[in-house]
Amino acid sequence: MAADEHPERPSDGTAATVRRLLDGALTAAGQPAPLAPRAKSVRQSVMDNCSRWGADYPWVVQHFRAQLGRVRDEFGVSIPDILAREREAGWQRVEEAVLTFVDWKSYTDTPLSAVERMLPNARELIAQVNNGGLWQYFYNECGNDWLSMLQLLTEGGDDWSARRFRDCLSIFREGEPSRDWELRRQDLYQLEAMLGEVMWRHFEHHTAIWHHDPYPRPETIRRVVHARQNDIVPIWFNEDDFA
Repeated sequence: MAADEHPERPSDGTAATVRRLLDGALTAAGQPAPLAPRAKSVRQSVMDNCSRWGADYPWVVQHFRAQLGRVRDEFGVSIPDILAREREAGWQRVEEAVLTFVDWKSYTDTPLSAVERMLPNARELIAQVNNGGLWQYFYNECGNDWLSMLQLLTEGGDDWSARRFRDCLSIFREGEPSRDWELRRQDLYQLEAMLGEVMWRHFEHHTAIWHHDPYPRPETIRRVVHARQNDIVPIWFNEDDFA
């Protein structure tokens, strides 16, 4: 892509404004308060989410017991500890370590910060688009967090990909898909009924562009994680929760 085809990067002030607005929108969308009391035990949360996601409960417990222990032994106990090992371990391994915490938080119904929500959404977008295109990303539950993807691209300084993602969003009413899974599916059905092949060509076009130049790039994710490392809080496997 030629340099003059990319939009100008927003000023630091613009980026800060976008971040503040997106953080607020994520919170307004239902992000739980970090200090809210637990509605149920950790064990019950894991059991319920295993049932919801079709995962094997004993396997999940053993998997995270082992993986979190491995992260602690390899990297240490804090996010700065983990990031300090990047030169030696490589970014991919560092990202996997951070995602281990985030995934365990999801299973245990532990609230996620805005940046913690970006990371699994990035992984899901890549998997969904590789499997069935951008239409599939919005059709499935992971599309609830599309705003996290826009925030990641914006904060990570990938203005060109953010612009492409917004162009893909433009087919939805006011360029904003519903963050409710069922409502967004209904919107997609209505779009197909009204637009027919035009809708499919829209998503196929943006999927083809994505395959030529996929996003989010590893460096984009890396920038955001380093910049917002204080917003990533590790949690560890507690044997007492499963006694």
